[in-house]
Amino acid sequence: AQQLAYCFPGLREIILTGMAAEQGAISALLSALGNLKELTLGSLELSPSPEDERAIADKGSTLKCLELANSAAIATDALVERLSLQATGLEHLSLYGSGLVTDESMRTLSNSPCRLGLVELDLTFCTMVTFPAVLQLVQSCPRLGSLGSEWPPEALDKPFPECERADAEHNFAPDEIRQLQDIMRPRRGF
Repeated sequence: AQQLAYCFPGLREIILTGMAAEQGAISALLSALGNLKELTLGSLELSPSPEDERAIADKGSTLKCLELANSAAIATDALVERLSLQATGLEHLSLYGSGLVTDESMRTLSNSPCRLGLVELDLTFCTMVTFPAVLQLVQSCPRLGSLGSEWPPEALDKPFPECERADAEHNFAPDEIRQLQDIMRPRRGF
């Protein structure tokens, strides 16, 4: 990590996907990269340590984009709670594929300073998140203009670009999708 920071002192984006990492590796890497604005941790095989979780949340104060796709061991309610307090500049958050993120995370984000800057949120395949929690979050995020989530097939013909993903397991009804669209449409310039 130190060598990476030495060789690339201005590094602003790092993407780590499909790899195994030892406990503490994420913490060491993030502490060495002071200019980081975009962090992607996708499909990581690790058991994160409390230091890793703390480092991600601490880095949240300077991150603009955080993607935790298919990283269920990292993307948890506990991390979202920490992020919600520290990630005041966060604009893009992807929790794609996290089965450990629940309605509690949505309530936490809905009441945090982090919600004011959030422009894009991806909850696709976050199967423990329900419509009422998503609705509360969307209503509390004044800049949120893009919401990725699982949508039933009947939503595919709607004028909502993020409705391109379909999964019949999700319980969002067409009227619920329209409700979200109505809230977000003015933010997107429609």
